[in-house]
Amino acid sequence: MLPKRALSHRLILAFMCSMCLGNPESGGQGTGNFDGSLDLIKVLNTTEDSWVYWQTYSNAYRVMLAKKNTTILATCIRHHKVHITADQYNFTVYEQLNNTEVEDNRTGRFIYPKNGTTKVPISMTVHEADDEPDYMVTLVYSDPDFQHCNVYSISYLEPNLQDDFPTCEMHIRESRVHDGPTTGCRTFYEQECNRTEYQPYSEKCNSTDVPSNNLLTT
Repeated sequence: MLPKRALSHRLILAFMCSMCLGNPESGGQGTGNFDGSLDLIKVLNTTEDSWVYWQTYSNAYRVMLAKKNTTILATCIRHHKVHITADQYNFTVYEQLNNTEVEDNRTGRFIYPKNGTTKVPISMTVHEADDEPDYMVTLVYSDPDFQHCNVYSISYLEPNLQDDFPTCEMHIRESRVHDGPTTGCRTFYEQECNRTEYQPYSEKCNSTDVPSNNLLTT
């Protein structure tokens, strides 16, 4: 999850380093489930990676590299669980920046509701480099029973970016991502997320026939 116009400075730095070093390869039904059944910990507690299938913000970023305007395209974005407890979720985000794979470690801290009957968290703050949260994630849709497809609302916490949010991301688990979204997941996204669909995922993202490029850790 990386909000619009907020590409991590560490990811850009890692991408710039890869340019300096060189790249050897280059030459469920229903429209929603706001009935108290949403459980963020249950959704995230899986051995499967989750792929960002659709998002409401562009995955292309304009940056200055070597005094030139350059477009960086973020594709093949997947979330991998490292460790999860009742309080926090440690995970790694892998993505391709212009065909160079970058990984970024993050920590989510669950927000438990203080009022109402729902006792499980549906939101978490996400921290990248320090104790200050970078953005907040809220689970707004999850496929009943198996949670193969999930939709999140993302709110960036920097004041100068708050006017752009909330935005949506659809995540699909590894075992079902080739099938695309379920009917309920697609319907919810199209109705609640302004019908804006940027798709960073393609079938080649998790194909074993595609050679991996440089892996950069931030």
